[in-house]
Amino acid sequence: MRKSLRYLIFIIIIAVVAGIVIGANLLDKNSKPAINLNSNSPVTANVVYEPVKLTKDNLPGFLQSQALINDIPKNGVILLKLYNFDSGSRIWEENYVIEKASVKKGSVDNPDVILSIHSKYVSELGDFCNAIKTARANGDFGFESGMSEAALLWKYKGMMKYKNCFGL
Repeated sequence: MRKSLRYLIFIIIIAVVAGIVIGANLLDKNSKPAINLNSNSPVTANVVYEPVKLTKDNLPGFLQSQALINDIPKNGVILLKLYNFDSGSRIWEENYVIEKASVKKGSVDNPDVILSIHSKYVSELGDFCNAIKTARANGDFGFESGMSEAALLWKYKGMMKYKNCFGL
């Protein structure tokens, strides 16, 4: 049973990570080309864009644009909690409620899953898989669920395609 729970946790994490990874590869809509391409220019393909710089303020919008958020089940609710250890003990910062096609700052009672990550990884979440792997390796990532492993696996089965992000 414990192995199944870990597998489910990894699946959910993978789903979230995959969305962020995909988003990290997307270009910032407000970026400008580094060169001017006009009909007389011999250069046609070397356009440079700035990557998205994630902060706590733009994290919800960035996550919401990710494909994995659309793969969350219609009645699925994930709570992403950020924390720090600046004072020597865990201090909770922002919370984000993640539902199908929606990410909002705030909290919710009884989410299916609670993901917690140190806020120092926010800027790295554009490469979600690597950020989660690093946070896990450093003991800065947590997963909780009040649901049974079987119920969680069944409910989030549509997110299995993200499992490679976590090395499963």
